[in-house]
Amino acid sequence: MAFSQISRRLGIVFNPDGLELFVMKKLFIIDTWLGLHKVADAEGKMKCMLAALGFKVDSNFFQLLKTH
Repeated sequence: MAFSQISRRLGIVFNPDGLELFVMKKLFIIDTWLGLHKVADAEGKMKCMLAALGFKVDSNFFQLLKTH
């Protein structure tokens, strides 16, 4: 699923579902990388990154990531 499409009338149109899947995939990759490199306050850094992209993730999600 592409996260953007081109429309003759509207130009570049972002697909919110595709964009959300893209961001969540990157979140899993970054979480793994930060854990391997033992980066301090990884959860806070990821929350700031997601906020900059317009997403908000609950702290319970990060707890779920840690348990699996």
